Amino acid sequence: MEYGMTKEAISYLVETGEDLAEAKGEPQVVRVNEKQFLYIPGSQELKPMDDAPAPDPRNTTIYTLQGLVDFIKADIDHLLTDPEKKYLVIVQSPTKVVLCTPLRKDSGYRIGIASCEYNGGYDGFNHYMDAESFIVTLQSRFQPSKARDTILSLIGNMTDEQTGQTADDGVTQKITFKKGVTTVDTTKVVNPVPLVPIRTFTEVKQPESPFILRIRPGVNDAPATVALFESDGGAWKIAAVQEIGAWLKEKLADCNVEVIA
Repeated sequence: MEYGMTKEAISYLVETGEDLAEAKGEPQVVRVNEKQFLYIPGSQELKPMDDAPAPDPRNTTIYTLQGLVDFIKADIDHLLTDPEKKYLVIVQSPTKVVLCTPLRKDSGYRIGIASCEYNGGYDGFNHYMDAESFIVTLQSRFQPSKARDTILSLIGNMTDEQTGQTADDGVTQKITFKKGVTTVDTTKVVNPVPLVPIRTFTEVKQPESPFILRIRPGVNDAPATVALFESDGGAWKIAAVQEIGAWLKEKLADCNVEVIA
């Protein structure tokens, strides 16, 4: 297709489009002599707008799985109507899901048009904290369970007036609390303990994981401190991704998308 442009004009057009694309990181429309051209980052060419595909929509951020399902089903922009072009819903992690376009023939890559992100995850494991902070964490960041309630009862009995001694063989930790001068309570904690932290989207079942509970006696009248150490090698992440994938496949069964988890 001829446009009556000199080599210098074409060179200028490419450089202009390249600079714009690098600055904004997305396809850009440039205009020369009343004609529009589309520059796609990395393509090293400009396509007349008559021949070029329309730029993909910008990414939309959503914060719940149900919101992502509603976005796909509403299809306000009529993006998912072609049965020959399936969009992908990719579960990238326990905290992120992305809706991607079909593979673009002109550029050879997919475009993420919507992402769902969970921002409520807890990362306070593997370090010691005071008993009060630990109790608040267990009550606010973990689902109720027998193991959680047992630990809450144990840690809740630790006060500033009590002195604690620990003895363990690496698996069972025996904690002795001296109450005043008359009675002594001894409790055994067998590790690992199964707990259910809230670490992924609340629409799906939270994976249970084994944790190592450690209680460290205070030194020089300092209070005892408590910690939970993860001990599943990250297996919970695989379980969470599978839960999210199964939930999305059920909710999107009648939509023109393929769920990958």
